Amino acid sequence: MKRLLANLRRNFQYALVGLAMVGNGATLFVDRNYFFWPPQYSDLMNDQRIDMLMCFIGIALMLLAMRDFLKLKHSEMLTGLLLGLSAFLVMSMIIVEITHTVGAGEFRMSKTAVDDIILLMGIIYVRRTGRR
Repeated sequence: MKRLLANLRRNFQYALVGLAMVGNGATLFVDRNYFFWPPQYSDLMNDQRIDMLMCFIGIALMLLAMRDFLKLKHSEMLTGLLLGLSAFLVMSMIIVEITHTVGAGEFRMSKTAVDDIILLMGIIYVRRTGRR
């Protein structure tokens, strides 16, 4: 337990990104009609599988933060894959939220777009400076 907490303290940035991914995924999983414009793509944008993937990636990042990276085989590739998928999903959400703001006039989406831009910057920062 002591080792897990020490690793979590050392890799806190990964755990923070993972927690944000779980939070975003869980929020979207609960709200089935969050994205609505354009209407023909609303089913695709509100797909629960994408939300579960976000939660899974976040949990994997948090578990990885609790482990000793150097002892894991292919740890560099694993962290790169998880952070790359996180960046892709967050960037997709940013594009959809900006589309809602501009196309549908839903300015409430601009706040979440700004939050996701900050999360994307955090993901990029973790990838460039995080422990490996």
